[in-house]
Amino acid sequence: MLIKNFNELALSSERKTLLEVLNFGLENLNIENEIEKLKLKEGFIFVEDKIFNLEDFSRIVLVGFGKGSFYIASSIHKILLERKNFLGSFVIDFKYDNFYFDDKFYFFEGDHPLVTERNILATKKIIEFLKELNLKENDLVIVIICGGGSSMFEIPVIDFSKLIKINQKLLTCGANIYEVNTIRKHLSFLKGGSFLKILYPAKVISFIVSDVVGDDISIVASGPTCFDNTTKEDALKLIKKYSIEIKENEIIETPKEKKFFENVFNFILFNNLKILKKMEDFVKNLKIEAEIISSKVNESTEEFSQKSLEIVLKLKKGIYIFGGETTLCVKKPGKGGRNQDLALRVLKILKEKNLKNIVFLAFNSDGWDNSEFGGAIVDQISLDKAEKMNLDINYFLNENLSFYFFEKTKDYILTGRLPINVADFILIYKTAS
Repeated sequence: MLIKNFNELALSSERKTLLEVLNFGLENLNIENEIEKLKLKEGFIFVEDKIFNLEDFSRIVLVGFGKGSFYIASSIHKILLERKNFLGSFVIDFKYDNFYFDDKFYFFEGDHPLVTERNILATKKIIEFLKELNLKENDLVIVIICGGGSSMFEIPVIDFSKLIKINQKLLTCGANIYEVNTIRKHLSFLKGGSFLKILYPAKVISFIVSDVVGDDISIVASGPTCFDNTTKEDALKLIKKYSIEIKENEIIETPKEKKFFENVFNFILFNNLKILKKMEDFVKNLKIEAEIISSKVNESTEEFSQKSLEIVLKLKKGIYIFGGETTLCVKKPGKGGRNQDLALRVLKILKEKNLKNIVFLAFNSDGWDNSEFGGAIVDQISLDKAEKMNLDINYFLNENLSFYFFEKTKDYILTGRLPINVADFILIYKTAS
């Protein structure tokens, strides 16, 4: 059981079921199963309709960055160690409990969600090593790209202090991930396909864990190995839209030359919809009505809290599944992430409309919702607890203090950091009216 406080949360049969569905989905973010499918142990990479023979390459290098890249990279690394042409792995990620290393596994502890000097230093060391190799056409670079890579793998164009201010603004102004990473791409020497200028002319195979709505791989970690369809002008429009202080000459264009992308293969290893489908099957096996409503949630928490309930209330009883990523405009220096804010907004609606037949759960798939709580579950039980403690929902929403609200009601979901981030899971259980 990955949910550490499962028993404390399972205060009704409906809550228990939703938590079991969530836990099942999280357990199916199984790295080893996906890597086994690649046939690396047999000396190949089998993926989609492509087959790559590892014997065909003079040298093989692995580079990984972003949340959970350590787990994927270390699993592949252990297999590649048996090959004489394997030089080693270079990974920037959080330092997890089951930390692994050997004399060919170079690990750098990274930070998120903001770029730090430690991240930049680690990135520069990796880039220096790659440049020293003087890569050739018969070399292979395997790249593991995960959400959070935008901050962990970075060499900025602009001054570090200015970059921090811009990123802080982007993360709190209500911009969606497409807008945020469009701007980031044009402030970096690595994003928007720019990393390929360093790897060229080697063959590049990227395995991507998508935490982006719609699985646009040019947006995941700001697309370091993907062609960027956005332009400097697109970035400038967004900079104006969100009143970001930066000069036009500090924005750069991402590479558009075809040669950098001709020997590059990008594959999605995990995404949100893949897990939503497993959750749906799990619910149906319980003989409960289930339906995936959307895997492309991309509204503000305020908009989606209302929209999701309007949809579900028109349907028959059952469990309805959503995936994607809401946005949150942070107006006060509080604590709590988008999933906690979303759950609290839903709780407010449940109270205002006296909806006693809804149980709502929102959770960030990597167990970290801008705080140690991965999300929350709310229903009439939550309202009863809040009433007994005289908690004002509006106060906690207005002050961006959703974390402290759920800390008091004990309706937070606690797993600790999990290795894979495929955005958010949102589950709604509608019981009989």
